[in-house]
Amino acid sequence: LLEQGDYGLLDITLGIVDKEGRYEISVFGKNVTDEHFYEDMTESNGVIGRVFTRSPRGARAYYGLKAKFNF
Repeated sequence: LLEQGDYGLLDITLGIVDKEGRYEISVFGKNVTDEHFYEDMTESNGVIGRVFTRSPRGARAYYGLKAKFNF
């Protein structure tokens, strides 16, 4: 019960930067294949077959926009 199978993550970033390097805009996707995995798995003491798990933010797909201004 305390084992999880192999998994792979796919992150994608696409962005542009102006010639002077002052502005940068990018869009990103983390775990775009939505591969679920666990950060931690523990078995409950005294209870047979009960497992507690924790999943980090990266265990679900999420997307965003990043903007940067250098001055």
